[in-house]
Formats: sequence, structure tokens, C-alpha cells
Amino acid sequence: MSTCPVGLGELLLLLLLALLLVGPSDLPVLARRAGRLAWHVRRAAVDLQDALLREADASRRPPPSDRDPPA
Repeated sequence: MSTCPVGLGELLLLLLLALLLVGPSDLPVLARRAGRLAWHVRRAAVDLQDALLREADASRRPPPSDRDPPA
């Protein structure tokens, strides 16, 4: 079982299609933008996951009561 859902043939076809549609001079710019977009999406997903884990952790703690001494 492969970890990548796209095979070598599909990847080459996508690269050829991108080369034909965009052109050889604009392809590096497009690849850079796509990489930057992927980085931002991954960073946003990590930030969201961290926020959700913090909220879940905070909701598991018992609320402070007036009778408990401060820690």
C-alpha cells in the first residue's frame, strides 16, 4: 500500500498539463505560490488543532470554587 495517492504517471501528466497551460517562464512562479499556499494552509491547520486541544483541555478542568485555596 502506497502512502501517496498519486502515482508517477499521474504526476508526470499533471506537470505536463501545467507546463502547457502556464508556460515554461511562469511555471516557477506558480510553483512558488502553490508552495507558499500549502505552507499557510498547513500552518493554519496546526494552529486550529492547537486551539482546539487547548479548549478541550480547559473544559476538562473543574471550575474553581470559592472554598478552594489559591494554588
